[in-house]
Amino acid sequence: MRMLRWILRISLKNKKRNEVIRKTLRVACITDKIREARLRWYCYVIRREDENSMKRIMTGEVNGRRSRG
Repeated sequence: MRMLRWILRISLKNKKRNEVIRKTLRVACITDKIREARLRWYCYVIRREDENSMKRIMTGEVNGRRSRG
């Protein structure tokens, strides 16, 4: 956001919302982009064979109980 504010020459004193700045420059939110990449990777792992180690780790369950303390 600091770089976007610098591009538009808007300081924090102007009290412009981040959404307004992103819409002005037509830039997507970085957290949305990271979420998309994670989902893309997850879909890739799910399509793998059942014997694949990464798929077994992603869909694995932990049985039993934790010990106290």
